[in-house]
Amino acid sequence: MKKLTAITLFALMTFCCFAEQAVLWCEDGKDLQLSEKYSKTAWFNKEIAMSALPDGGFTISSSASKFVKFSEEYPWLCFEIIDSELVTFGKYSSWGIHVGKERKVGNVRPAAPGIYAVNLGKVDGNLLKFYIYNLKVNFRYLKLVKVPENYLQIILPEGKTELGKGDKLRFQLTLAEPCEDLSCQLFFDAGHGPKAFNLNGTNALELKADNDELTKWSTEVTIDKNGVAKTNSVTVKVTTLGSKLKTPIWGVITASFVQ
Repeated sequence: MKKLTAITLFALMTFCCFAEQAVLWCEDGKDLQLSEKYSKTAWFNKEIAMSALPDGGFTISSSASKFVKFSEEYPWLCFEIIDSELVTFGKYSSWGIHVGKERKVGNVRPAAPGIYAVNLGKVDGNLLKFYIYNLKVNFRYLKLVKVPENYLQIILPEGKTELGKGDKLRFQLTLAEPCEDLSCQLFFDAGHGPKAFNLNGTNALELKADNDELTKWSTEVTIDKNGVAKTNSVTVKVTTLGSKLKTPIWGVITASFVQ
């Protein structure tokens, strides 16, 4: 009995260790630290407007910065947006998350609800910054992980930072729970809010199941026709059907499109 207990404890400790190792850093509002002055440990900004939500997560309606230790072993920035709302109707609004000097994700107008995953790759610097203007955005969490639980990976031709005719893209969806079917659409923001982004005449993609468990889906697209878009401005939305997951999944194409 003692031997069995010891084995069980070892297994639990091992599981917890790996669970901890899977997440490098997480902000979920449980121990939210804020400062209106420069800080090496807290979120900071003059007149910062950020607070914890009663049921977990946090809300933010101002810009805010935080120093974070990035690692290539934990390349995925993952977060879930619960919802967002305008502060003042009829006026310009936008949101974005910057890592270093580069905007990794965001758009003009309100933030769409969903689970987002962005592969940061190698990061220069250690500053993560929210740019929020005329919006109140509610987040369930924001974290750096080795591999996300639910995510869409867009695999680019090796070494490519500009995409155009002849380039091949692979869209690969991984789910924690199976789905019976799904829809997939591309969008981009040129500074006026998200709208459809067409590849080969359509903004819809048809992903097919790669396994019997219906947890892995993918498709490949060879570009024949495309629009023009800046790096990180094209996003891909996946809505699962017949699944426990009711929240859309968003991916970001980390390259520009040229003609």
